[in-house]
Amino acid sequence: MHILAGMSVFLRSPALFNLPLARAGFILLLAGSIAGCTVANPVPLAADPSDPDVPVRAASYRPVLSGYTAERPVGPKPWREQNERVAPKGGAR
Repeated sequence: MHILAGMSVFLRSPALFNLPLARAGFILLLAGSIAGCTVANPVPLAADPSDPDVPVRAASYRPVLSGYTAERPVGPKPWREQNERVAPKGGAR
């Protein structure tokens, strides 16, 4: 009973809490703060990993270096010719 009386005094004493909208906002803020402390139930995004009847893809072997191509350093080339070689054809519009 003392807690309710203390809360009543707290809500009625400041001039700001005399406004009904401010009082409702405070109560909503308090309720939202308390609700934020609850644990939400996780939503399963995939099948249960402990279920042995779940279909899975067959394992395949791919070598780690299958797409590797060796590239060696080259000497410097004239930059103007390099730019013209990679520039879009047809010129600027």
